[in-house]
Amino acid sequence: MLYSPFVSIFCSISTLFLGVYVFQKADFEQRRVRLYFLILTLCLSIWVLGSGLRNLFPSELLRVAPNWILLSTILVPISLHELVCFLTKDKYKPSITRRIIEFIVLSFLFHSGISSNLIAVSESSISVYTPLPAYHILISYSILYVGRTIYLLIMRTMNTNGMLKIQSFVLMLGVAIALFIAILFVYILPLIGIYKGYLAAFGVFSWVLCWSVAILHYDAFDIRERILDGKELLFLNRISSLIVLGLFRILDPSEYYMKLLISKANVVLNVTSKNHELAMKTDLEKFERAEIVAGIFQNRIK
Repeated sequence: MLYSPFVSIFCSISTLFLGVYVFQKADFEQRRVRLYFLILTLCLSIWVLGSGLRNLFPSELLRVAPNWILLSTILVPISLHELVCFLTKDKYKPSITRRIIEFIVLSFLFHSGISSNLIAVSESSISVYTPLPAYHILISYSILYVGRTIYLLIMRTMNTNGMLKIQSFVLMLGVAIALFIAILFVYILPLIGIYKGYLAAFGVFSWVLCWSVAILHYDAFDIRERILDGKELLFLNRISSLIVLGLFRILDPSEYYMKLLISKANVVLNVTSKNHELAMKTDLEKFERAEIVAGIFQNRIK
């Protein structure tokens, strides 16, 4: 537990940093995606920080602090769902009836959290609590929205090709990693006497990292071309390019090899065109032209 505050602070700051980074760097056309991702990371960041530091709160806040920390989780399921809907659907427009129901449910949950009616904290320990009716509604609402989000990602992964398939898979991978780490440190390890629940915060960070890559990685081969050409590129896209291309090769090999062939064909076309241009405009010998062409395309013919 000595390292718990430091882990929470690191994961909280890193999560929020990625949210702001994506909000600033993503295409403007993705403004709704950027906004919901920022809201999602902000909520997760507050939850991770609050959960890790709750034992440091003043004694007069120990009974109400857990309820206030839970306030940050209320927007996570709906932000996650809206984010995926805007990513997976061309024209996403929820009904007014649904929005009204969501407003009522969220208002009730926020009121319950502010008035400390989500959970009743034990007098003996801040980690021991009794769920109240509003907490069960929060859990049910979370399961419904997160479950539908996972379903949408699975369907998109199965029914699409190319970068759409890869993007959906990376989004699912982020959720899977978060769930695995959470279950490992919160449920499995405690069964054998190892209590490292605070490390579950790394699951949140891994989740947000995967989603950041998926949102920013618009086209694996275009990014590959820009790297080979030595052009300016977002740092996160540059360091994740090989991993995304590897997933592309595994998940959609036919599309991968077709795009790779097109990429190589473009290189050959550019090389031969440049050589022909030099031959027509200069009196250089073959080897001299070859040296010039090799210098121009040195990043491509390593």
